[in-house]
Amino acid sequence: GFEALVRWRHPDRGLLGPGTFLPVAHDAGLMAKIGELVLREACAQAADWNRRLPPDRQIKIGVNVAEQQLVDSRLPAIVREVLAWSRLEPENLTLEITEDVMVEHLSGLDCLRELRAMGVQLAIDDFGTGQSSLSYIRQFDMVTHLKIDQSFVREMNQGAANRAIVEAIVTMARALDLQIVAEGVETMEVFELVRQLGCDEFQGFLLSPPAPASELEPM
Repeated sequence: GFEALVRWRHPDRGLLGPGTFLPVAHDAGLMAKIGELVLREACAQAADWNRRLPPDRQIKIGVNVAEQQLVDSRLPAIVREVLAWSRLEPENLTLEITEDVMVEHLSGLDCLRELRAMGVQLAIDDFGTGQSSLSYIRQFDMVTHLKIDQSFVREMNQGAANRAIVEAIVTMARALDLQIVAEGVETMEVFELVRQLGCDEFQGFLLSPPAPASELEPM
């Protein structure tokens, strides 16, 4: 699988990371537009790969959902239209929402339930860095994946406390029947640790740095 990451190829400044321009886009009210563009591009790319892959090797794509998208009642309709247009199967799309955004907009949980009813996977992104309490986690019954923030994963081999935090998150996620993703895995040592703890998936530079789809060949 892959996670879709947005970059801006600026005509003068070259390739810009999201931290450079997304805060400005947020203030300008453009995040929903950018989010829809990323969703459309990501689904089209994954669907193209999947048409060339056997049924047992289908690509899954993760796409981040911005705060301005979650509070938009049209989000389920947009996702449904994009899936139909791209011909990507719903189960091959994972929408990722940060823990803080979910807690700040609990009114958006019905929207997420509607998306889950379509067959789309839903992930809590950057878990462990937000302000949610365990009482909120119980309300996220529509969530399928929990992604442990890379700030914990990267330092797992640098102290018992770091490992204990990750182990506690894994135990909780397992009890809630969630798929567990370790973010930010950069070394084989950390990979072995998250594997031993029972994480289902991992992502990070150990696999690949961010790259254009044209440089990737899942086939």
